[in-house]
Amino acid sequence: MSDLIRTMHPDGFRSGQWATLLCRAPGNNEDDCYLVEFPDGATDFWVVDDPDGKYEFASTKDAQ
Repeated sequence: MSDLIRTMHPDGFRSGQWATLLCRAPGNNEDDCYLVEFPDGATDFWVVDDPDGKYEFASTKDAQ
């Protein structure tokens, strides 16, 4: 079972779409980021402590 993440911020990249949470990685300015991958293979980095991220988490079972 994979961990999933989505942002519900209206200006977030692919807001509302579930992505697989691949890992946490250092980002720009030494902020920790989530590396996420969408079903079509697109990837993005999202800052972990982003107060505007409005992240939601689920397992693949929960997001069906």
